[in-house]
Amino acid sequence: MRISLFITLVGLLLGSLAAHAKPVKYFSMNLHCGLGDWARRMDMVIAEIVRVNPDVIGLQEVCYNSEMNMQTYILQGLQRSGYQIGAFHSVDTHRSFSKYMEQLLIISKQKAVSKTQGYLPGIIILRNGYVGLEIEGQWVVTTHLHFLIPFVRQRQYKALRNIFSGKKAIIFGDMNSSDRQWESGPLRKAGWTSHYEGPTYPSDKPRSIFDGFWLTSSFSQGSTFKSARRVFLNAPEQPSDHLGLELNLDLQ
Repeated sequence: MRISLFITLVGLLLGSLAAHAKPVKYFSMNLHCGLGDWARRMDMVIAEIVRVNPDVIGLQEVCYNSEMNMQTYILQGLQRSGYQIGAFHSVDTHRSFSKYMEQLLIISKQKAVSKTQGYLPGIIILRNGYVGLEIEGQWVVTTHLHFLIPFVRQRQYKALRNIFSGKKAIIFGDMNSSDRQWESGPLRKAGWTSHYEGPTYPSDKPRSIFDGFWLTSSFSQGSTFKSARRVFLNAPEQPSDHLGLELNLDLQ
């Protein structure tokens, strides 16, 4: 009788936790700046975002100059397509391809309590940064790490660890490295959890693992992995030189 009652109580507890779990979908993509027919490429990305309907969007290499502005184009395109934007935030990082200013852009369906942005240690002319939103006590942050020197990336991983380890946070974007490479060691040693879905670069024949998600230990404890996929994998036409990523979690 006691065993049966115990099993029943455990079942009710687990059922209650599952009922209170909140599904959250994240989308990340490096947009390859303003190269080629950027507007046509962004139309493809916007259509996919609207179809996927993520709660949080993190975009890297969002560029602008005196003749074009990818951030404005994307935000207006999402709104015209019915995607509800509750908050967004961006930060300029560095000049790109000699004629653009590169940005990081994060978008949320929900309103944000606060915002953050900053720069990571590295090479000044190729400045890397991060940008984030605080939503219901949790930080969603997108970043784009240094592309060439592993030691620089290690310093950037350490900086992200120092900034966010005490917070419930998910940090994602173009890391220019996988969770298995030595430079990401500071996050692993801090107990962070990673979700990488395989090669994302180059998008037509992906062989390098560059893009992924990192969850701080406190964020990870309150989340359950559901599914993930590489966006635009095997698509007949690629809108960027990176594949996108979709991650689905249940949050307590």
